[in-house]
Amino acid sequence: MDVIEKLMSGSKLLSRNAESDIYLSNYLGTRVIVKKRIEKPYRDPELDLRIRILRTYREANILYQSHINNIPVPKLYLVSLKSTAIVYKYIQGQTLSYYLLENFSNDSLYFIHCMGKLMGKLHSINIVHGDPHPSNFIVSNKKIYVIDFGLAFVSSSVKDYAFDLDVVYRSFHYLTPDFANVSFDAFLNGYRNTYHNSDKVIKLHAKVAKMGRYHERV
Repeated sequence: MDVIEKLMSGSKLLSRNAESDIYLSNYLGTRVIVKKRIEKPYRDPELDLRIRILRTYREANILYQSHINNIPVPKLYLVSLKSTAIVYKYIQGQTLSYYLLENFSNDSLYFIHCMGKLMGKLHSINIVHGDPHPSNFIVSNKKIYVIDFGLAFVSSSVKDYAFDLDVVYRSFHYLTPDFANVSFDAFLNGYRNTYHNSDKVIKLHAKVAKMGRYHERV
């Protein structure tokens, strides 16, 4: 039993999704999240293990690359390819979705602007988040963090960056339709501040959104 397996044995299951189980635990006196990628019974076992190892490594590497580039993400503590699990710091706070659904205000627009800046920083180092929904941004002590890189990957494609923008665009329209446009404008203002090639991405997304078609990724 490795260190991560020991952490899981004494932890609390927070959530379970199609890809992983999420546990709350304690590591060296710090509250941490243990994210364990789960087996897929419909896949060949050897192939399934290779996929889980690859995705575990990729997520850990993206967290590390984000951290060393001063992007506020949870601090990575442990990685186990054997257990296909990672351990990172638990961020105490409210999701950005809360500020959209429960208490929309000027603070909400400020945090959305910060969200846009974070997305621009990620794209500047060729990281596509894959699921930049407001629920994957945590506000803690008036600072915003980006979490859950389970679908993230490395790419320099404008189309992939436009996909990220489209997830944001649709999430605003779903969560808070009355404030969707002003929210997306605040996001784009932040995005422009930190990504030098933002105009191309925004232009492509506007074209796609206007046509009513969305770039989909398998």
